[in-house]
Amino acid sequence: MAKVKSNILLDGVSGKVGDVLVFRQMRGKTILAKAPDMSRQILSPAQKTHLNKFQLAKEYARKQTADPEAKAAYQRRACGNKAAYHVAIGDYMNSPKIEEIDASAYHGRVGDILKIRATDDFQVTRVQVRILEPNGSLIEDGEATLHANVTNWIYTVKVASGCIVGQRIQVAVKDRPGNVAKAEVVIA
Repeated sequence: MAKVKSNILLDGVSGKVGDVLVFRQMRGKTILAKAPDMSRQILSPAQKTHLNKFQLAKEYARKQTADPEAKAAYQRRACGNKAAYHVAIGDYMNSPKIEEIDASAYHGRVGDILKIRATDDFQVTRVQVRILEPNGSLIEDGEATLHANVTNWIYTVKVASGCIVGQRIQVAVKDRPGNVAKAEVVIA
């Protein structure tokens, strides 16, 4: 292992050079070391899945940063020395979350509303709502609309139904890379 001191060519460099050397940044210093031999490394199924997802994330980030509009959107979220590319990778790796499905204003009447609070590290792009009878038959489905801020979505009921006890409200939330989160509430 070698430490690089006051070399303007190598200051801040990190990464692998061929299969021989690795530059690392540790405590503000550039370290040069022999590249690790990963040829005998056995990955678990979970590690393989994560590595595959990371490869797909890098491909997604390359495509997004090649599109000027998408790159600008990701760059607006980048802070410090982070690049749009890295923000796009993070977006791909993190699925959206459904924080709350509020059905307190739902009584089975046309015009009733369902409130969904959904978050993502970058952007929720779509919130799909399905209302089902207790036996699973579809009453209605449609898309919620963004309301007030970036986390509150509203779905307005379009079909009247009789007794709502036992009805299921299913919500699917999608983010920019296409990651989906799903949740369901049963009306008591």
